[in-house]
Amino acid sequence: EADAYARTLGQLVPIAANLGVSFDQVAGGLAAMTLTGSSAANAAVYLKGVFNALMTANDQGAKVLSRVGTSYAELRNILKSGPNGLINLMQKLRDIQMQYGDEALKDILPNIRALTGFLSIAGKNFQYNTKIMQEITKSTGSFNAAFMAVEDTIKVKLDKAIAGLQVSLITLGTDVVPTIIKVIEGLTN
Repeated sequence: EADAYARTLGQLVPIAANLGVSFDQVAGGLAAMTLTGSSAANAAVYLKGVFNALMTANDQGAKVLSRVGTSYAELRNILKSGPNGLINLMQKLRDIQMQYGDEALKDILPNIRALTGFLSIAGKNFQYNTKIMQEITKSTGSFNAAFMAVEDTIKVKLDKAIAGLQVSLITLGTDVVPTIIKVIEGLTN
């Protein structure tokens, strides 16, 4: 089970890092969902669904959020707001659901996986899940520091690789374009 849990964390790290979600929040969300019956793999899919829904803001959801006085950008800011960001996001979505109904929530989280992720954390076990997530956050401070260090290392390596690729493509373009122009001119003559 630990191996499966580690693999599922690996699936979530890139998107979580992009959204500014700390490792402890991801671990807490997964723990809450697995303790309420989801497998680690399914919990990862559900949480990734929530994250993807926030990143790929859809028009219908944006209209609903505007009508209720918020936006996808604000939801993403809540998510990355600190150690309780995921809990605060779930509470915000829960408030919207209670005030405006399931249809509003369905428009905001249109993917069934995202909706299942929300319901798995913020459904009827929300208070219990909140306690679990807060305990994970308290106990993973050093893990979060390590996660951020690895994220920086990976990001630096990726940035360097992309920069190297761009230089190579520019060099290739500079070397090949004159030859292509000569061939085209030869064909047109």
